[in-house]
Amino acid sequence: MRPADRQAFEQRVRGERPVTPALPPPPPEPLLEAEASPEMEKSDHISASSNSETVAWLRSHLKLIVLGLVGLAVTCLLVYWLFLRSDHSGINEATYQQFVSWGKSTTFPVYYPGALPEGYGIETNSISSKTTTYSFIVTAPNGINLVVIEQPRPMVIERVTKTKDIATSLGKAYLANLNGQQAGFILTDKTLVTISSANASGDQLTQVIQSLRPLNQ
Repeated sequence: MRPADRQAFEQRVRGERPVTPALPPPPPEPLLEAEASPEMEKSDHISASSNSETVAWLRSHLKLIVLGLVGLAVTCLLVYWLFLRSDHSGINEATYQQFVSWGKSTTFPVYYPGALPEGYGIETNSISSKTTTYSFIVTAPNGINLVVIEQPRPMVIERVTKTKDIATSLGKAYLANLNGQQAGFILTDKTLVTISSANASGDQLTQVIQSLRPLNQ
């Protein structure tokens, strides 16, 4: 009998539990390197190709993009210069410049019709300016004329019978009876504006009052 078998037999006789020799731990499994699937390789190739095409397109169209941005900026400046610079969209540029030219000879703040409604206009030849007065004629539908006279605000304002207050940012404005006719008035800190007509309605007077804008001198 082999010594190992004898030792085990004697242990069983003595009632001892035979000792089982410990087995060595199994060796670790080798790590497998992840292999890229064909789908992943194809996706990476497409992404890199797409990026390259985008960069190439941007480079080839860079000049066109820059020229487009410059053109847009010039257009915005032109629109601002023609329509927003002085808020005189109610009249054309030539008439506005005539107002400016005449306004330079006055010694008090003057106003021009910069927001006339459709159907209204200016008699260009009526624009007149002197040291103490500034006047022009506004034409309304149905051949109605409204005479606008501006002058330095007098120390004493002639008393008239007011018929209606008019909302405006220029100053105090209202309609009143003047020599038996309805007229419009604007009182600013330094200017008195009178709008009169033989046959204009209160709405037409109001339209002209609310169209007036400060003249940039």
